[in-house]
Amino acid sequence: MQVWSKELCYASAATIAALVGAICDVRSRKIPNRLTGGCMIAGFILHFCLNGWGGLGDSALAGILAGVGFLLLYVARGMGAGDVKLMMAIGCLAGLARLPLMLVNTVVFGAVMAVVVAMHQRQLRLTLKRVLNILAGGNSGPTAPHESVADQQATTPELSLSLPFAVPIAFGCMCSLYFQLSR
Repeated sequence: MQVWSKELCYASAATIAALVGAICDVRSRKIPNRLTGGCMIAGFILHFCLNGWGGLGDSALAGILAGVGFLLLYVARGMGAGDVKLMMAIGCLAGLARLPLMLVNTVVFGAVMAVVVAMHQRQLRLTLKRVLNILAGGNSGPTAPHESVADQQATTPELSLSLPFAVPIAFGCMCSLYFQLSR
């Protein structure tokens, strides 16, 4: 096993960024723009320095792809904008080759976390109804203003479940890093 590689560098940078994002999200329920923007720029620079223009394109495309899926959840009011920006930053740092595993891990950890929290708060049935409504295209519309997850919980606490989604993002990155180290 090679001790140092570009792939390990990318996975490590993404994991560190995700862990910092998770700490911020748990503490304040916000992910700072300085963190996400700085990590996007760092990802561009890192990929450019290690792989030239092709690496820069790889980083940008990974950021876009990572953000698009989470942007759809944001529009459907399933998560906050900070989570979308953090996932974009993670994509920029990780690059295309590592992105699918990170996304799958993140979604799995997010689903498990949501079920555990919903069961703990005795809101599993309501949460599942809300998820089905989001998947069916309800809960959003072109003229409906977007409420933050915190605003939704303040106005209808019995119908919303608020999660610091940066935590599953961090777990997804850590699992991907572990996979990279174990090869």
